[in-house]
Amino acid sequence: MATGWGSLLQDEQQLEELARQAVDRALAEGVLLRTSQEPSSSDVSP
Repeated sequence: MATGWGSLLQDEQQLEELARQAVDRALAEGVLLRTSQEPSSSDVSP
């Protein structure tokens, strides 16, 4: 059975993992990029 969004949003550890995966996917697709000035930040958009 699929997990509903409500239960995902209440589980902080699972939500953090989901956010990490979303950022990784966005980086892979070129939606986000990292710069030499902020190599550990994913907040920069092209």
